[in-house]
Amino acid sequence: MYSKIYSRLDWFFDYIGEPQEEFIPDLYGDVNFDGVLNINDIVILVNFVLGGTPTEEQFITGDMNYDGIINIVDIILIVNEVLGTTFAQSVQWLEENFPELETKKRLSELDKSVYFAKNDLTDKNLISLHVNNAPITVILSILAEESGYNIVTGPNFNEKDKLSIHLDSVKVSEAVNLVIRASGLSYKIVGNSILVTNLSKIQK
Repeated sequence: MYSKIYSRLDWFFDYIGEPQEEFIPDLYGDVNFDGVLNINDIVILVNFVLGGTPTEEQFITGDMNYDGIINIVDIILIVNEVLGTTFAQSVQWLEENFPELETKKRLSELDKSVYFAKNDLTDKNLISLHVNNAPITVILSILAEESGYNIVTGPNFNEKDKLSIHLDSVKVSEAVNLVIRASGLSYKIVGNSILVTNLSKIQK
């Protein structure tokens, strides 16, 4: 699949809306922001999936697989982290401890063609990446080719920024997330494109 970086496409961001200042979680899944992942975070995520309304920060933090949705998959992933269980064990644990969630039923209702197509696109291969003081544009070009996504940079993106990074055998989606976050940037996925924007105004 052909991929490339589209640099400084002001018209594109005018069309879709320039991303606003974004919140970067210190720990994904920590939706009560106490600095640890535990059963309390699981309970809160369950409540969100059952109809509770998260704050914007909670939504971003609870989106364990970065797909822009909080659903049963995110709950299973956080159970994996908290309990150290496999996917199947997490499903069974949720069935026993949160029967109202109907975990298996929700999984059966997922659009698996979309879900697995997305995983195949981003994670079919593992990537090793070792660069020292390389321009971020070069690194993003590599990730674009490996992920199959187009990468679109915002008007405030600094092409002169450089980054040193050393990754061995990680999923492409992980590499994309780590590189962009390490660069002080943020991103969101729209269709088959990753939109990258500057985060210099975010309060740490």
